[in-house]
Amino acid sequence: MALYFKLRLVLKDTTGLPILRITHRSGRTLANASITTVVSPNDDTLYGSAWLDLTSEPVVLKVPPISDRYYTFQLLDAYTNDYAYVGTRATGANGGTYLITGPYWNGTVPNRMTQIWSQTELVWVLNRILVKGSADLPNVHAIQDKITVQPLSVFEEKTASPQSQPATKQMPVPLQPTLIPTTGIKIYDQIGQAMVGNPPNPSDPVTLAKFASIGIGPDKTPSKEAATNSTLNTALQDGITEGEKSIDLQIQNLGIVANGWHIAPIAQNFGNNYLLRAAVAKQELGANYPNEAVYAIAFTDVAGANLTGINNYTVHFTQVPPVKAGRLHYTTTSHCSIIIP
Repeated sequence: MALYFKLRLVLKDTTGLPILRITHRSGRTLANASITTVVSPNDDTLYGSAWLDLTSEPVVLKVPPISDRYYTFQLLDAYTNDYAYVGTRATGANGGTYLITGPYWNGTVPNRMTQIWSQTELVWVLNRILVKGSADLPNVHAIQDKITVQPLSVFEEKTASPQSQPATKQMPVPLQPTLIPTTGIKIYDQIGQAMVGNPPNPSDPVTLAKFASIGIGPDKTPSKEAATNSTLNTALQDGITEGEKSIDLQIQNLGIVANGWHIAPIAQNFGNNYLLRAAVAKQELGANYPNEAVYAIAFTDVAGANLTGINNYTVHFTQVPPVKAGRLHYTTTSHCSIIIP
């Protein structure tokens, strides 16, 4: 039962990222072997990340015109569903002002803003911008400095807020999904906290009723009851142990293999497939929709031998994959997705 919320809770509780700020995750430098905070990183991309809390009011994302390179802002809800994109493919090169609204907001969208509605009050924004070599970094930094994320009231100059800032250079705390098992049954209390303001997407009254039957629900703390109920305590702990086993087994079967290439799992609106959601979140957190990006990974050569740094290799395409709004790129990494220089 903890599968539904597990990664979303880790992100909220351990990143330390300031809300309403684009944080450049690689320190505004190109990814290298020391960067481990990005899943399947590219060495020609600068990454940014922001957490938005829509509880009190909408948030305004302002993007400058970016006409000379690929860029994207990927929006995920509290359940890691990809639900919207802003970028070269999705919205074009002219930039824009986007009003990101929560599930309960019913105000009027200001003129010259485009509304992006969120199913949940917590939103994760991932930004990627193409870099054309090290000498191009100052140009990308200039773009990053023009990206702003502000509460609507601040954007309209109605109030002042010390949290409202343009892009920042600080490095975030790495995500740590492996902490879930060591959290113990208090993870269920965190689930209850996470459910406040973040209705399931899609609605699932049957599963919520099952949760409620053992004290799991919005703002509930089942660990307190379990402290005096050994049967409940054991059941909750067993749920974590067995859940982790199920997730790890699902991870082994993620994606497909085609002509020797491992195609990474296709991100989606997961619906009620909670096990797939949890496995993708643990292994490929922040994965793109296939209409935005497809990741193909090779571990062996055409003869089936493991790739090694001792040899040189040639990648041959009988037909170049179609790329309309982005680019085709190769990055060499280790088996654990650490970039090899």
